[in-house]
Amino acid sequence: MTFGAKAIARRQTIADTMIEVRDLTKIYKSKRGDKCVALDRISFTLPDKGFVFVVGKSGSGKTTLLSLIGGLDGMTSGEIIVNGRNFSDFDAQDDVRFRNCEVGFIFQDFYLIEELTVTENVMLALQLQGETDREKVRAALKEVELADCGERYPKELSGGQKQRVAIARALVKHPKIILADEPTGNLDSKTTAQILTLLQKLSKDKLVVIVSHNLTDAQDYADEILELSDGRVLQHLKRNPAFDPRLRLEGDTLVIPSGQTFSEDNVAAVNGALAWWAARRVRQDRDRFRPCPKRRSQGGMSEVEPLERGHLRIRDRFSAAVKLSRHGWLRTGCYALILAAIMVVLGLAQLIMNFNGGEVLAHEMAKRNLDCTVFLKEENEAYDSIDPTRLLDVEEGDLEKFYEAGYTGKAYPLINHTCYLIGGSTVSIDQQRLIMQANPYSYSETAGLLITEESFVKKQFGELKFAALSEEPKDYGIYITDFSADIILRERAFPTYDSILNGAADIWYRYAYINGVIDTGYRARYEDVLKKLTDPTLSKAELKNLMESERYIAFYDEVC
Repeated sequence: MTFGAKAIARRQTIADTMIEVRDLTKIYKSKRGDKCVALDRISFTLPDKGFVFVVGKSGSGKTTLLSLIGGLDGMTSGEIIVNGRNFSDFDAQDDVRFRNCEVGFIFQDFYLIEELTVTENVMLALQLQGETDREKVRAALKEVELADCGERYPKELSGGQKQRVAIARALVKHPKIILADEPTGNLDSKTTAQILTLLQKLSKDKLVVIVSHNLTDAQDYADEILELSDGRVLQHLKRNPAFDPRLRLEGDTLVIPSGQTFSEDNVAAVNGALAWWAARRVRQDRDRFRPCPKRRSQGGMSEVEPLERGHLRIRDRFSAAVKLSRHGWLRTGCYALILAAIMVVLGLAQLIMNFNGGEVLAHEMAKRNLDCTVFLKEENEAYDSIDPTRLLDVEEGDLEKFYEAGYTGKAYPLINHTCYLIGGSTVSIDQQRLIMQANPYSYSETAGLLITEESFVKKQFGELKFAALSEEPKDYGIYITDFSADIILRERAFPTYDSILNGAADIWYRYAYINGVIDTGYRARYEDVLKKLTDPTLSKAELKNLMESERYIAFYDEVC
């Protein structure tokens, strides 16, 4: 169902509430798996119009909150309901339409296109709604007092004028909400006051939400203040209409309003009152803001209007490309080629993202009637050096997905608990029979512990024979191949296979019981390879040729 159909089908109770946030959480994850909680289960409501300041220290979650409300980022959990629309019902196209039609954005860095005039910069926002009405552009510029600057370029404007163009660009769409992220951060104090006064004026008939670190500005201009700290709402305040901002004498009490900036006249009045003993005590009136009461959606039922389409038409895209070209058709052609290349790359990226390697592998194995495979799980992250700890434990859910993809054979999981053995192989204690193969070469990609069964071992090595077998096997013990055992004997100086059975804890620096050593007969099968590998006179060139031979590859595939 499209956004419009959803919106029309759903009727929402809407009164004076424009934005309702319920248990909103946003968690960012690094490539290494570290988590950063930007917003932690916050809840609040904002009115359908007014001037709201979101304040707090750096890192408190202000900009993240603005991005989530504006549909620029996705939430981890919770709900955001804007003008009766629940973001959880949105698809990708709904997000685009919402940003283009419902919300006006104002940023600290203006983001004007230098190659376009002021009129063209403002028109671009209108074109995203499929309109080209110049009268709307002129009206928006007039509202921000830039009616005579329509044909100028951004480089010909001051910082304050550029910010006014950005405001006009947000206004031209007639949005219900204006979101401003530090819009006065790059401006001087005089221009800041002008911009805030303009935004305050606009907030009379729409909701204006501004992120700011300046609490003084918030106290002077805000209708409501939402203060964040460490991703949580510290306090939500609303301006008290009964607050008296005057410095005044009530009986013998001198009342100083909170947030009062003292002028010379104020100082003279205070000194005069104290000198004549007119004031015997001083009180500060802190009632400029009071806790904001919780709003509830109430009132009549209103139908949620469907959003218009939110993308540039083909002719508008072509027109914009021509305008951006200040060096003729050659540059336009180059841009077109670059755009085409980007589209091809994005198409390939989409194809790769939709590729399900596990499903393809499962179908191919089923097609070839292969009845078993070894299943391992690896972290999807690049490393500067190979690290065996990137192998993860295979869980039951992973195997279930593999079977659901169509594989009908047996999958044996390879696990790794970061317990170092020769060349990075590892061992773990498990309640099943375990077969381990150790690799003599550093950090083998398949280093780990293979959870298997007797039928698999017979399939690999033929009739199951043991070179050494414990008389008292443990349920949690493991069985290793003679190749693994030979490496342990060589590296740890154990004399015989029997000496590594039953509780040789120091082999892997933790308690691991070896129940038995499987006789695979690899020495007899690869006697020629082993003889050459142990030949002290073997040159580097001969070793290289040996390692590229089919015999060595077969040896490596079997024992490693």
